[in-house]
Amino acid sequence: PFCVHAAMACADVTAAKVQGAADNVTIILTTSPIQSHPSTQVIEMCVESLSLLGMEPSRMIIMADAPRVGGQYKPRQGKVTEDLASAYSEYLDQLDSFCASDRPFWRRATVHRLPHRHGFGLALRKALDLTDSEYVFVMQVCRIREGACAYKRVCVCV
Repeated sequence: PFCVHAAMACADVTAAKVQGAADNVTIILTTSPIQSHPSTQVIEMCVESLSLLGMEPSRMIIMADAPRVGGQYKPRQGKVTEDLASAYSEYLDQLDSFCASDRPFWRRATVHRLPHRHGFGLALRKALDLTDSEYVFVMQVCRIREGACAYKRVCVCV
């Protein structure tokens, strides 16, 4: 599959829908512990931003990286306190309940919890192993989209 990394904002480009492409695209969201957990506000904003791309029917894989528990909070290294690890677990439980509901953008979503810390690249590779879509659209949950992106242009370029 071809990866499109959507972490950067595309505020100056208009949204475009690709007719019939939704079933050919898997959305991959990577998530890891952040200090706002167990709040789901950040990931909900990220998922809702997909409406700008007209991608609601797409399959969505949420790849949850496991933290390293103990010591000081160092997010880039995946290190978290025991309290944050507990809050992250509660956050993931809430995501599981979203996926089991009939909420828009969550109906075709699944949460995959990695058993140990992988980091973004290896977590993404694990997610790619779970899909056979022609295209994937990758978003890091900590990166909120700030406008529309030319999804059609991206697919045409491929």
